Amino acid sequence: MGFFGNAMNVLKILTAVLFVLAFFFISLNKIFKNTPYAEYNSGFFEKNQLLVFQVVDPQQSFEQRQSVAKEHVQASKAISNAELPSTVSIQAGFHYDLVEISEGKFQVQKSSFEKDQTSVRREGRMQTAMTQTPGVDLIPFLKEHSSDRVLLRILSNNEDMHQRLSQLIANAKIPEFEKHFLFYGPYQNVILSLKDLQPSWMFGSSFVDAIRWNIWKGFYLLPVASLKSDVWISPLQLKKRSLIDSEIMTELHRRYKKVILGPLEIQDDWKSLGELPEGLILLD
Repeated sequence: MGFFGNAMNVLKILTAVLFVLAFFFISLNKIFKNTPYAEYNSGFFEKNQLLVFQVVDPQQSFEQRQSVAKEHVQASKAISNAELPSTVSIQAGFHYDLVEISEGKFQVQKSSFEKDQTSVRREGRMQTAMTQTPGVDLIPFLKEHSSDRVLLRILSNNEDMHQRLSQLIANAKIPEFEKHFLFYGPYQNVILSLKDLQPSWMFGSSFVDAIRWNIWKGFYLLPVASLKSDVWISPLQLKKRSLIDSEIMTELHRRYKKVILGPLEIQDDWKSLGELPEGLILLD
């Protein structure tokens, strides 16, 4: 009798603990879900506009880059099959990689998305081939694209690199820089450190953010997940595992966060998310 009595007491305690935890998580979820958010947009995004970012070679002439990007966007089945509302306009943008090939010397290179491009570890190893990849100097490139919309994926993680990059661009005095360029990449420390120095610039999320959000979602605590970046950037899947769905999309837009999906392949059903993203990255 004593054994069964003790077992019942343990069961009652466990039930009480579970009840308290459930109440705590439900309350926490409700509190964060009612948290108000303020919208920040530097002008990079415009209402009723879909930015379509295309990978092009920065070594081509500026006119060639513009022509190639527009042609690829017009020919893209990912766009033509989407049946966009007539109120949504499409604007071609550009996607490049940014690396520091030596201290203080930054180069823009053509982006490379391989079949396993969604691998965080693989992106972390990309630096080994950077110095051998042809590219162009950063500042002249930025001045050429100062009227466009450009994603720059930072693939270097050198000590104090964010300070050198921030100072270099600030010294160039490019008008309305934050309206035309957006940084993101696999190294959160670089992106967040650069954001601390230049809070008015636009910054995108990493795969780590997407994985973390999906973990919170698994605990039914998605409103608790934080996102320091201004824009969510991710493909639809990571090795056949969903990175963004309609629930995450709705939560991001509730917080006035913009969403860029990609890189996309023809078969990717990005329309299934229910809400339109603000941008897409197309494979070349």
